[in-house]
Amino acid sequence: MVRGIKVKSKFYKMAVSCVESITLIQSHIEGLKEELEIIYLEDGMAAITYDKESTSETYKISQPTESIAIQCIGKRELVEKQIKIYESKLSRINNAIEKLQSEEKKIIRARYIEGKQWYVIAYEAAYSERWCKSIRSAAISNLAIALYGKGAIENHDFLDAI
Repeated sequence: MVRGIKVKSKFYKMAVSCVESITLIQSHIEGLKEELEIIYLEDGMAAITYDKESTSETYKISQPTESIAIQCIGKRELVEKQIKIYESKLSRINNAIEKLQSEEKKIIRARYIEGKQWYVIAYEAAYSERWCKSIRSAAISNLAIALYGKGAIENHDFLDAI
């Protein structure tokens, strides 16, 4: 990707937060999927008994089974929607990382996903820690541009001139 393009500090920090939270997002998606399984298993349905059927002044019969079914469907749809949203966000972050140069990918993954120390990353990459941090900075800037577009670039007049 591009080196030397300055991104706004806010977007740089947001890109770092996105990369740092990849494993948390994956864990949250797994938790939502487990919750969805539980919703399917515990739908709260019971056999209908008419001995306790209540009526109101309008003589309308309440239908607890249908009410519970509607609640379960609503809960299920909400969890399914959340799963899709988080999977989409995770996919955007992973796609942005995949577009990085191979050395940038390795350093970003090692630092933010695997949680390695800089001296370990430097040893594995056969670079100095300072150079690895420089590569990281360029990679995070590129991720900020990939995730947030031209609004992340400090001076994006050159894009408007094209």
